[in-house]
Amino acid sequence: MSYVCFDSLIALVSLHDSTPEQVKLAQAAAPYLILRSGLTLRAYIADQPLRGRMPQPLSQRKELLYVLKALVNLRCEPDAIPDAPGVESEGKKHLHRLYPLLAKAVRAAARDMEVLEWIGRALDEVGMEFGV
Repeated sequence: MSYVCFDSLIALVSLHDSTPEQVKLAQAAAPYLILRSGLTLRAYIADQPLRGRMPQPLSQRKELLYVLKALVNLRCEPDAIPDAPGVESEGKKHLHRLYPLLAKAVRAAARDMEVLEWIGRALDEVGMEFGV
């Protein structure tokens, strides 16, 4: 059920035909998408160091990978999320908002190559927005 709800948030925020109605829906859904994604990343950052060498529970790992893949592939409505101070972006504003959590997640994912790869892809998207 949570995957269906998350997919609905992604669909509402994603770039469509930019009608005023679609923009309003995207503006309403965007904070919840960022919050939902941020909670998943925060839980990972907080729990991973406590696990030591124990593997992450499979359900949590699948959720984290699902969220990361969706965030990397999302091109959001340009007016859905306000610009961050000093940052101009078109379709990846959600990643700019989540950047501090993504940077912390890199340290937590040191031994999990698949998670590290998707966090790296998200950070690459932010870097491309900066022209790096």
